[in-house]
Amino acid sequence: MATYKTELFGHVVYSPELTYEDLLAREEEVKEHIRAVLTEHGGDFLHFEALGDTLRVQCVFQAGDEDFFQALCAAVAPWFNEGISARLLFIDKDLESLFFYGIRDGAWQEAVLALPECGFLDAAAPAVTVGEVWANPVK
Repeated sequence: MATYKTELFGHVVYSPELTYEDLLAREEEVKEHIRAVLTEHGGDFLHFEALGDTLRVQCVFQAGDEDFFQALCAAVAPWFNEGISARLLFIDKDLESLFFYGIRDGAWQEAVLALPECGFLDAAAPAVTVGEVWANPVK
């Protein structure tokens, strides 16, 4: 039986300035490109859900680390421009870290959150901090 280490939740947002016809045409292009990239990178159980001016994406991967997530963002980023942006959340199923990516204008930014151990409610436990947010150097 296959095991999946990582799950992706994506949220694509279309600008209200896009006409309905433009939105529908671009949505199909974006879905086709996302599907190709995620499948090429081993994505499984790919699901799209259109909701008004947004599109939800969900997928699972057997692998997953920061380099892998960055490669996926670099591959899909060119499709998020001219009125289309996206947020991608990769969840390590061992609940060690959350990797969040914002994609707009063909570029992406990353924020990583290391999740606390089970004892984080203990008053003596160290405070939880969010990792550094940074923009990718290549557009």
